[in-house]
Amino acid sequence: MQESKSKRRWLILVAIWLGFSFVFGGLLTSPTIQFRLVSLSTLLAVTDLRLRDSLVGTLPPLPADSDIVFLGIDESSLTVGEDDPAVIAQSRALTLMTEPFPWSREVWALAIDRLLESGAKLVILDLLINSPRDGDEALRKIIAKYPGRIVLASSLSPPASSQGGGGLGRYLEPSDSLISEEGDRSTLPVGFVNFFPELDGQVRTVRFRETVEAVANISDHPSSPAYPSMATAILVAAGEEHPVLNRRGRHMMQMVSNLSSVYSPKPIYEIFWPSMWRQNFADGEAFEGKIVMIGPAAAGLQDRHATPAGTVLGPQLHLNAVTAVRHGALFRTVSARLDAVVIFLLGFGSLLAVGFFRRPLFAIGILVLLFGGFLIAARAALISGHSVGLLGPLLCIVTVGGAGVVYDYSQVFKERFLLRRALERRVSADVLHEILENPGSYLDQLGGVRRSVAILFSDLRGFTKMSENAVPEEMVARLNTYFDVMVNRIQENRGMVDKFIGDAIMAVWGSVPSQAPRDSVRQAVQAALCMSKELEKLNQRWRDDAKQEGGTPVQWKMGIGLHCGDAITGNIGSEKRLELTVIGDAVNLASRLEGVTKRYQVPIIVSEAVAKYLVTEPDWALRPLDRVRVVGRNAPVTLYEPLSSPAIAEETKNDPLVAAASEFRSAFEAYQGQDFRKAVSMYRKLRERFPDDLPTNMLLERIEEFLDSPPGEDWDGGIALDSK
Repeated sequence: MQESKSKRRWLILVAIWLGFSFVFGGLLTSPTIQFRLVSLSTLLAVTDLRLRDSLVGTLPPLPADSDIVFLGIDESSLTVGEDDPAVIAQSRALTLMTEPFPWSREVWALAIDRLLESGAKLVILDLLINSPRDGDEALRKIIAKYPGRIVLASSLSPPASSQGGGGLGRYLEPSDSLISEEGDRSTLPVGFVNFFPELDGQVRTVRFRETVEAVANISDHPSSPAYPSMATAILVAAGEEHPVLNRRGRHMMQMVSNLSSVYSPKPIYEIFWPSMWRQNFADGEAFEGKIVMIGPAAAGLQDRHATPAGTVLGPQLHLNAVTAVRHGALFRTVSARLDAVVIFLLGFGSLLAVGFFRRPLFAIGILVLLFGGFLIAARAALISGHSVGLLGPLLCIVTVGGAGVVYDYSQVFKERFLLRRALERRVSADVLHEILENPGSYLDQLGGVRRSVAILFSDLRGFTKMSENAVPEEMVARLNTYFDVMVNRIQENRGMVDKFIGDAIMAVWGSVPSQAPRDSVRQAVQAALCMSKELEKLNQRWRDDAKQEGGTPVQWKMGIGLHCGDAITGNIGSEKRLELTVIGDAVNLASRLEGVTKRYQVPIIVSEAVAKYLVTEPDWALRPLDRVRVVGRNAPVTLYEPLSSPAIAEETKNDPLVAAASEFRSAFEAYQGQDFRKAVSMYRKLRERFPDDLPTNMLLERIEEFLDSPPGEDWDGGIALDSK
């Protein structure tokens, strides 16, 4: 049965693993499933992006580059006409800047010339200039004057298909009016300024080279050129070669710490304002060897982008991309196939963690280690330049492992419920708690095991005759009171009530839970003595009640038989009704001993197997009664009557039978040793003290017969009983 349960458990765990792995693998890596379940897959994909952002945030901060300066077209530059007219009148650039934006391109020519003359290494103009306009001639001359040191902007945008149209992406180059007749467009540093937000609307990736087909999410044409991005154009123009600049596709980039502040824009008009040129830029020395970006910074120019680092300006994003390349802070997303493999493997790892570690809390600990181990591995991959999906694997660990743990917990609770229901009326609360804490001790024996147990049978004397003449309601009430008291005494001594057989009780020690035979015997005999004392109290109570009510006094008598030995314990019965019980010769003998109490008219009889654990113990008093062969058993068994125990030693210290226990043992030893004259002498003395004691009179009568007719040399000390 346990093997069958284990197989079923593994099948359920495998089903959980495959189910969740397919679900998360499909939603996060399969385009077909993502298309069919777009809302759910989008939610998961966005969550995965946020998790990747968090993991990137654990890396060492990305520092800003000191050789970069950002001159912004900010609000103060757009409103420069409101400042000192005299200063403005003296500057051609400032005068042109008083006009509405966009300004004449002569402004950019004057700005670039001033910056490069001051020693700037490179000037980037982050403005689309794709059609002729006033001032082109001045800007064309500056471009020709400083070949390769001016980077212009182009545009590579997705097609109208994003709004329901179709076609390729669109590429817009700088206007031909900026190229001199002898100039070569291929030598002019140009980079597209577009960034492509992810599903959550945030920009966290950069494309260094891309085709018009790629931005339209269609297959490339063999002859399609791969246009460089602004970051690529800047670095190539600066003479910095990096392999990544020739790669296509998205690259996740780490964001510079405090990007908005470290690359904050300085107003473009300040380079033309004499006092500010001197104070803020040291007459141009501040630009020596610098890469200078000129770009929009005013809110009205609408060049702001949401990123994991907050909302930043477009030029700041380009500068961040340059910095990320320089410091190797770029991460290539691994293939969807590899992500799917990782999801399945980690789900399988969770399956093994739960499958082999059956203790739920221990399994949870292994799952936590697996969870943390994957995050450490993912971070290591990030450091090496690869970004793996996080949500799918983590969800698989949590759901597969969690579902497995929940399943195991449900089985534990189910087993505990079944245990509680099966045992709460049969064992004491502390024993039940002990079993529930270690249910294996109970469940292991359901299929059948052999254990050393102590068995108690109790029965009321003449109950059938009493019940015939009794009022039914009164008899049931008294019988229930009797059972309540007796069961309490059994459970108080850690016994399990096996069953009720009419007015009889069968109880077992050492079966549930398993324990040493000596402990089982002590508890069982103590319970028997307590049961006998409790019946005396019940009889006294019922006699008192009868006197008050004028009824007939009630006097119940009980016989208890006890034996210990090996027995088979297990769930026994039919398919419709199974019950945990014990069977075997030890059980049969205990039942026979209960019946023998009638013959000797003593309340309790235990076997020699029980007595051997007690006769040498202090405060335990037993006297031997006889050695007999009970019906159905050939081997003789010595019968003992327990008289006192450590729990009632104080109560029985003045009992004459307890005081004479050693004399009974000596007399019985003489009888068993066939020293009949000595035995007769000793039993006659005992009879004088206990004239109404039936066992003493029976033995004395038999020994006197043996004086005249000895039993023979092969006598084993036992006599046969002719009835149960």
